[in-house]
Amino acid sequence: MHRALALAALLGLSASVAACCRDKICRTDDAVEATACCGDRKPEENNCNACSSQPSCGWCEEPVSGAPPCQARPKSGAMPSTCKSGFRFSPDQCAAPKPPPGALT
Repeated sequence: MHRALALAALLGLSASVAACCRDKICRTDDAVEATACCGDRKPEENNCNACSSQPSCGWCEEPVSGAPPCQARPKSGAMPSTCKSGFRFSPDQCAAPKPPPGALT
């Protein structure tokens, strides 16, 4: 009986961890998976520095209509077709982040 409860608890925990996609690092060679992962960032991670620091993502300053600004990074190194202009491949290409509210500047 204890084993069954332990197994059920473990399966429940595994399912909840697997369903939590927004907190994972986007690191994949699969274009479809990268597109889904990069496009579903938390609001506080939906900026150039956070997005382009993900291994499979880059930030688009001007995405095509309906496309998210955080997009899958093409293997070719070219700008994706879903970005009109300003694709940033790494945080080095982004503007410095704004200081948090209340920070001394």
